[in-house]
Amino acid sequence: MRIISGIAKGRKLSSFKGSEIRPTSDRARESLFNIIGQRSVHSSFLDLFAGSGAVGIEALSRHADHVVFVENQAPSISLIKNNLKKCGFSEGINQNIKIIKKDVFDYFKKARKQFDIIFIDPPYSAGLAEKSLISLSEKSLLKPEGIVVLEHYFKNTIEEEISGLKCFRRNKIGDSVFSFFTSSRK
Repeated sequence: MRIISGIAKGRKLSSFKGSEIRPTSDRARESLFNIIGQRSVHSSFLDLFAGSGAVGIEALSRHADHVVFVENQAPSISLIKNNLKKCGFSEGINQNIKIIKKDVFDYFKKARKQFDIIFIDPPYSAGLAEKSLISLSEKSLLKPEGIVVLEHYFKNTIEEEISGLKCFRRNKIGDSVFSFFTSSRK
């Protein structure tokens, strides 16, 4: 795994051993950020179920102003910190990088900040995709012109509209699909 573009382009990222955790592949991240385009520049970016942190770090490399990683597994938190360091980023107020060690649904309970881009990549087998969208929508964490990107298994059907979020695009890459949502409550 490596950073595809931006100020940390080409930096290698550490990943998990084994197949229990599935990081977003380089090819999928490249496609994702090609679609997002300039939206990531100067954005506030929320990376939910952050895993290795690769997607949020890619956003930082492409000049996101603020990135929050939410992950509840201690090995993942260590991996995110290690990958940030490898890419020349560090957590802290001045760097506008925050790592929150919490279950995503616990994070939703107290979250207040709104984001331009919210990336959700729950474990495929856990059935958390739609639940994540519903909880996110209820908290109004998406800025009015913001987008939510849900990465999910291609065999899982995700509705076109879920709790005030409307799907405007889908892209299949390998076994993954990126479903892009905007608020339908404008």
